[in-house]
Amino acid sequence: MPTPAVALIALIAPVRPNAPVRPNAPVRLLRTQYGRFELLLGTESHHRSTETTTLHQKLVVYPAIDGSGNYRAELEAGVAVSISQRLALTATLSARHNSDPGGGVKRNDTLFVTGVSFRMD
Repeated sequence: MPTPAVALIALIAPVRPNAPVRPNAPVRLLRTQYGRFELLLGTESHHRSTETTTLHQKLVVYPAIDGSGNYRAELEAGVAVSISQRLALTATLSARHNSDPGGGVKRNDTLFVTGVSFRMD
């Protein structure tokens, strides 16, 4: 039986990151502040498709509420296959998009991660 999906809604305010500047990074790639308010809309669910296989997904969209049409989105989908009571093989695909990433930065990021997870109950 699938686990019920969870929906998230929140308001995110502009922040000033205090990360140190890397000495070799071109200045045009670094932001000194994020100047827009964003809404957070999201959903997440977990589904057990067989006795040993679990699927999960999470989608989060951050639309700017200043009327600019800018947004960020993150999608994560994965599978975990149990090989024993405590060990599972995992694979997760993550994709991120930013409609306004800043100068010289790609709009899309994709990450594929595989691994072995260990349960400690």
